[in-house]
Amino acid sequence: MGRKFRVLGSLIAAIILLVGAALFWVTYAPALDPLEPGSLDFSDDEIRRGERLALVGACSACHTAKGGDPLAGGLGLPTPFGTIYSTNITPDAATGIG
Repeated sequence: MGRKFRVLGSLIAAIILLVGAALFWVTYAPALDPLEPGSLDFSDDEIRRGERLALVGACSACHTAKGGDPLAGGLGLPTPFGTIYSTNITPDAATGIG
């Protein structure tokens, strides 16, 4: 009986140690180095493709409030836990995704 308790105790200790090590690693894992933003110099062809993509994807349906600026967000979607407002997806650097 003593041997069974030793084996069981060792197994439990190993599991606790592994869980503790995993929690430590998840908590203190090094973050990725920040990336430098890419160039914002787009060709006319890339801009036209983006416009077509936004049109085909119907982005303005959710990202334009009634009477608001195109793609500036603010459209409210009522839900049981509160109203969710769509985001501004314009290229504005201060208020959009630019």
